[in-house]
Amino acid sequence: MKTILYATDFSENAKNALQYAYELSIKSGAELVMLHVFDVPTFLNTPSKSSTFIDVEKDTERITKHQLQNLFETFFGLDTRTQHVRFEAKQNISPVSGIIEMVKTCNADLVVMGSKGVSRLRELIIGSTAKGVIEKAECPVLTIPIEANYKIPKHIFYATDFEAADVDAINALSKIAELFAAKITVAHVSTGREYSSKKLMENFKELLQKKVTYKLLKFELLVSNDIYEQLNNYVVSNDISMIVLLERSNENVFDKWFHRDVVERMESNINIPLLSFNKKYLTHFIEEKEAQLLMK
Repeated sequence: MKTILYATDFSENAKNALQYAYELSIKSGAELVMLHVFDVPTFLNTPSKSSTFIDVEKDTERITKHQLQNLFETFFGLDTRTQHVRFEAKQNISPVSGIIEMVKTCNADLVVMGSKGVSRLRELIIGSTAKGVIEKAECPVLTIPIEANYKIPKHIFYATDFEAADVDAINALSKIAELFAAKITVAHVSTGREYSSKKLMENFKELLQKKVTYKLLKFELLVSNDIYEQLNNYVVSNDISMIVLLERSNENVFDKWFHRDVVERMESNINIPLLSFNKKYLTHFIEEKEAQLLMK
């Protein structure tokens, strides 16, 4: 990774994600870009002698960059002049659009941002801004619940539904996992009514091992009539430090597995980071990989 984009709204929740962004940047040697997207009309009371909209925008940008720098120095007790970090403030009425623009501008390899904390896996854990970024960003997006204190990701849980796109996602995930020598558990949760799940897992495992060279892969077929209990027990007992999902056209594998009752039972128990890939990013990842092969 060359660039990690950390997006913040200066809330306590967003600050919690900063530790993850910084540690990932240090481990990968990537530049850390700290971003806040602001809407000028909400800052018209900012102390300024300027009178035009353009002047207010420039003043707000300057003040916001200073706030970002102060946040970094206060949080880590480090002088930004000694760190590979820069600060960006972008005016946009839509936080999602502002973040996506910056993803393209700085060619980000990863976006890190806070989520709303413990809540429903899709609609509330991932707030509307994070959800929009996940759907549109041409890079993975890591969302951090406010309760998730930083720990080195040593065991990553990838939820699969045996799709071809899962292979590309796991291949991309391995580039992050190898930074920490993390084990990846590729798992499918079955209610027991999926009689072909065992055979599908065997076929998927064979396909994956042919196309993904990462060695620290483990495969699990979790069978239970209580999907919530099975998944929660597995996450806790195996010290899972990150859950990874492939977003599929406004649907992810959890949407298939969990009906509303299951989701509500999970909302007070899953407090770990969620890494999301979308198919738009995977298309870009595959094209880049093919281009590299042609250059050899």
